[in-house]
Amino acid sequence: MKVDRRSWDSVCRKARLRMLQMYYESGVGDVRGGLSCLDLLLVIHHDALRASDRFVVSESRFVVAYYVTLWTLGKLTDEDLCRFHKDGSRLNQHPLNQEIDHSAVATGGYSSGLDRATGLALAKQMAGKPGRVYCLTSGRQWQTGECWAGLSFAHRKRLENLTVLAVPDERKPMPGGIEGDDVFSLAARFRAFGTHTREIDGCDPRAIRRALRPNGHELPQFILALTPKEGDVSFLEHGPDRAALPLSEVQYRQAVREIEEKCAKLSASRSLMLRAVRNSHS
Repeated sequence: MKVDRRSWDSVCRKARLRMLQMYYESGVGDVRGGLSCLDLLLVIHHDALRASDRFVVSESRFVVAYYVTLWTLGKLTDEDLCRFHKDGSRLNQHPLNQEIDHSAVATGGYSSGLDRATGLALAKQMAGKPGRVYCLTSGRQWQTGECWAGLSFAHRKRLENLTVLAVPDERKPMPGGIEGDDVFSLAARFRAFGTHTREIDGCDPRAIRRALRPNGHELPQFILALTPKEGDVSFLEHGPDRAALPLSEVQYRQAVREIEEKCAKLSASRSLMLRAVRNSHS
């Protein structure tokens, strides 16, 4: 469902505020994780996904943003979101495809999303079926061998119908993990496997849309999305421990206020740019 620029600003604002409400009311932490991938999810689901496509969330940190994205499309209700992480709810930390029709698989383990996405892409390729498979991963997941095995497999099978998105984070490596899971070191490692890799601003809808276009290569597509570590909220920049905790009432109100202010400034800035473009053509 494509929307105009003014409507898009409204969708992004409502999605951010509703996601903050979910985090606060459920007592689930890691707000930064949701804010870091929300723009990616909104663009993919509103502009890119077709009926024949599949989408895999490989990281549980992103699931709140995923549910909110489905809510903006009318595929989940406000009542569904209010029951997130509660007993008997169909919205869990890992999306269950028997409960959420729009989720390709239940990801389960820490890094199990990419291998399932490559399997879905290979099945489509072998059957000659249309459609693309999208898989959203985090930087920390690429500190496990399972993800690199999936990348190697996707490249070897030349799965051109596969798009993998990685959102690097600021957290410390897992025990025994590799230092430097930032966008630049990940990009270099991806390219060492011979993949077609793009680095983008993960908060810029235009950059995301451009990156999602067919790359013209008979290879899987890898997109690394760089996002600010504070994720639109100033107090989240004070280290991963702060960002991982549930929101207090004071923090929730501060986060809402800051996001309202940033969304208003961004909308005003875009309106000025659009007015300038129109005047230049008049």
